[in-house]
Amino acid sequence: MGVVIHRPPIKAENFVVPVPKAEYIPRTDISVPFNAADRQTDPMNLSLSGYCEEEYFLSGTCNVYSFGPQRGDTTYIKVENAPYKDRILVRKPIDPNNFSGTILVEMMNNAFFMDNPEAGWGALYPYLLSRGDAWVGLSVKDDAINALKKYDPARYSTLSLANPIPKEMRGEIKQAYHFKVDPECENGLIYDIMSQTAALFRSDSDESPFSEYDVRFLYATGATAGDMTAYAGFVHNYSRQPNGKTIYDGLQIFMTGSPNTLNNEEKNIVVPNPLCFIDSIAPCFRLNTLGDMLGAGAHPDYAAAQRRDDQDDPVYRVYETSGAGLGIRRDIAIMENREDAEKAGGRWLDQKPKLPYHAFPMQMILRACFDNLKKYCEKKILPPVADKLEFSGSYPDMQFVLDEFGNVKGGIRSSFVDVPIAEYIWDGTIIPFSKEKLRTLYKTHTNYVFLVAKACERQVEARFLLPEDALAIIKQSLEFNIDDDAFMDSVTSEIGEDTYGMLTTSTNGQK
Repeated sequence: MGVVIHRPPIKAENFVVPVPKAEYIPRTDISVPFNAADRQTDPMNLSLSGYCEEEYFLSGTCNVYSFGPQRGDTTYIKVENAPYKDRILVRKPIDPNNFSGTILVEMMNNAFFMDNPEAGWGALYPYLLSRGDAWVGLSVKDDAINALKKYDPARYSTLSLANPIPKEMRGEIKQAYHFKVDPECENGLIYDIMSQTAALFRSDSDESPFSEYDVRFLYATGATAGDMTAYAGFVHNYSRQPNGKTIYDGLQIFMTGSPNTLNNEEKNIVVPNPLCFIDSIAPCFRLNTLGDMLGAGAHPDYAAAQRRDDQDDPVYRVYETSGAGLGIRRDIAIMENREDAEKAGGRWLDQKPKLPYHAFPMQMILRACFDNLKKYCEKKILPPVADKLEFSGSYPDMQFVLDEFGNVKGGIRSSFVDVPIAEYIWDGTIIPFSKEKLRTLYKTHTNYVFLVAKACERQVEARFLLPEDALAIIKQSLEFNIDDDAFMDSVTSEIGEDTYGMLTTSTNGQK
């Protein structure tokens, strides 16, 4: 059957996700996958960790969806049998016997007009590599597909998210999140592609990258300007395995609040429309920074709207982190190197020689929360509940309630806000304390280290910090010697207006 266009759309129902075709695309001396680990800003040799990297093209047909009229009647089908061809990047243990059984599939971020594995690989790779988990990155936007074609036309020329609706039948393009939309593409295809990626891995297809691996659990993640929110609330609920279970065991969404568009011709839904409050039937964690919560800056979609009473079954958690600015710029090390980024037409961020001691470790909280998600889905260990960030006023005139150090009260705590060395602003700005203030607060370096260690102990007990990451923070506190004038002067000299440009997501309205 060819493409079927429904005017008006028809109600979506539960369906078994079809398995797409998969084609292995080998790496050669002259043709290298975009985002290859050894071509990151900080190159990585995966074989040293017992891992390999492969690229595949996926092809098939899928639906394009539309928002329903009201909450509880949320998803309709606009187009059926729309063809596509997309790509995935796979990192997995070389030896199937060393595979944990877990795969994390990431909708790769495209705020820089090219693929960037931010919320998954960028934050979690030490965790994944140390536990034998596999990672898969999926390209999910017209910008990303077009960037791949610029990077290597010969390798990527056949990729397509083609708009299945003939030009004479198309409606007006509705732009969301200030992204320009290529009218010849249909970004709404990505949701079924996300499901079909999981279906391939769960199948017995010889074409699957995991055909010889014992796949038991699949998780989805992303920091994608509302795409993961839209997927979790409007498509994943209908996407089933043959046994009736959802195609992913759990979902972890990093940043942003309201769902993105389901197709090119619909505007994304925002407060006060009740459709923007998603209802995931699979375990779903939402992790937000300070900047996401306010509906300001580069993420103007008011993540505080996704708050609700935490429930045990199905598990839905909203985690809000004090001290975490808008974005996570520690992921620059895993972004494309400058040569590849410029070749693809993407936006380049300069890599600093070394992150300052004051840089907030949001990636560690993401790792702990992913570990909690796995423990619930695999062992039924309930995840922790966290306090919400404290506000005064109401939307859209909300203000954070600050403590005596200028940091936001409530939320997930860490030594960075409970034993602070800086003030953390919602937009990613970091204002370090002077050495005089630090010595007034902590008296001695020994006392400072003791307080950091106690704060880390509390966070580990609360299950918002892994033991290995607690040790890393304590080691850093040992280096941050407030008794040493020369060291403190050198740390202070690093601080300037440009130092933290890489720690913020300053996308000028592009994300």
